[in-house]
Amino acid sequence: MIYNEFTFITILLLILALFFAIKKFRSLNQFISEYQEANTVISLLTFIIYFLTLIALISYVVDTHRMAVQSESGHLRPVILREGYITDINSIRFNVTDGHLRDGKPIVFAIKNQIATDISGYIIINYRQYPLFLTSESVPNGYLERLGWQSPETKISAVFDNRLSEYSPKEDSILIYYSDIEGRKYLTEEIKKGEAYIQKSIQL
Repeated sequence: MIYNEFTFITILLLILALFFAIKKFRSLNQFISEYQEANTVISLLTFIIYFLTLIALISYVVDTHRMAVQSESGHLRPVILREGYITDINSIRFNVTDGHLRDGKPIVFAIKNQIATDISGYIIINYRQYPLFLTSESVPNGYLERLGWQSPETKISAVFDNRLSEYSPKEDSILIYYSDIEGRKYLTEEIKKGEAYIQKSIQL
């Protein structure tokens, strides 16, 4: 008996709710139309929320991947820096004959962090660019224009031939190009800032 009364009251409330809903709208068709429009708006809002969430997730994944690549790249990245102090780049002079140093003190570079390969360089003095000839303990036959794999902490000696040069629009500087073991390319550039020469290493 109580169940029947509860069911009757529930049905009555539903009928009253439907009556007032229909009364609120001028016609049943309008009610259906408004209901469909409301559902459309809700669906659109839901789609926008899902879309923005998807964009946020994709952005997070991309940023995470980029950070992982940068971390790995930083771990594998070699750095080549010149040792010593230069006050005047014009004072650097050599006497090189048949790939061997006959007079003068070579420029010395040190490899830091990781293995470096495909190493070459130039020195620019008074808008003349000279290719550097390089050697290390692993090179038995004098100086070469390009070095292969060199381990960390290896010392590289560099000289240039005063007779071999071409015009360069750049000011006095020393440029060393090299790669890591996965082929990423880097440049160490040394330029004059005020009274001192400053070195910086960048990925190309």
